[in-house]
Amino acid sequence: MFFDRESTIVITKINNLSESVLTAYCQNFGKVLRCYIKNSSQSPKKDPYALIKFSDASSVVNILNHRHHTINGTHVGIRGYHEDRSKPPSTQFSSSNLMPVNQQNQNLPNNTQPSMHYDQLIQENSALKYEIASLQKSLAEAQAYSKTAYDTFQILREKFEAEQAHTNQLKVEYTAMVESYESRLKQISSTPLTEQDKVKDEPIDCNARQMNVANHLLEMQTVKDCLEQAQIDLGKCQTENAILNAKLNSREQQFDIRFKELNNQYLHMKKQYEHMSSCIKDFHSKLYQKKRIKTELKEDISNKTNDTAMDDSSDDVIEIITQVEPSVPYV
Repeated sequence: MFFDRESTIVITKINNLSESVLTAYCQNFGKVLRCYIKNSSQSPKKDPYALIKFSDASSVVNILNHRHHTINGTHVGIRGYHEDRSKPPSTQFSSSNLMPVNQQNQNLPNNTQPSMHYDQLIQENSALKYEIASLQKSLAEAQAYSKTAYDTFQILREKFEAEQAHTNQLKVEYTAMVESYESRLKQISSTPLTEQDKVKDEPIDCNARQMNVANHLLEMQTVKDCLEQAQIDLGKCQTENAILNAKLNSREQQFDIRFKELNNQYLHMKKQYEHMSSCIKDFHSKLYQKKRIKTELKEDISNKTNDTAMDDSSDDVIEIITQVEPSVPYV
């Protein structure tokens, strides 16, 4: 967990206040990600100070706007965090921390070179391991999210297929209704007049004729209403299909973007970890010239037998084996 100047503050004059007390107080201004109490290595008589990292930079602005801060009866001082080489080293990465060890040793006194760089590398390595664990946790959350998104996608696809089948059924019913209406019109127009339909000298029943005409018009209006309703239902189904298709495309794009971001973060952290491992090996090779550093996995060390000892020409050479956690393969 790195300390940056945008989301980090420095609390001075803390006396004997613990990290939990400081964290509880700072929670009133925003979410706290980390609290770290540091003692001054240059002047032991100096009071310790605390570094507070917030999740949002606006929380730093809020707490700095308050001039007076009292925690459990102790008046403390709060200021912004600024990187300064005259102050004790923090766990923040800088460009100089990633330089080779032999170049860094030129800028330091001879009596403080090994210990200061060793402690700094240990702190940076711990911070990097924490970041890798956080990234693996985020990857697990992304995998769970992708599984949920895939299940939602399957449900939406089934719903889309059901709507498509319903739309096809309405189209078939609409086509059959139109064909039935046209065939009925042809049948009425092609039917020859019978003796009963011809005009007779007998008086015509006008009421019966009007009743037949009214029934025929009512039937035609009913068919027309059914056709219009079928067209409305067809339009609604097409609109719903378009909305479902747009939702599916949006979910797929969001999932692809999130997956690419996590993949890039993982590759970046992996490169940093490999670079830190090379820096640590270089440091040990310069510091302990008669000691050999060998990195093995914990599983290999547990399965190693007693007859695998190395034959060395010099008895003064000491072999240092460092245990490394096996990395999770990334798919």
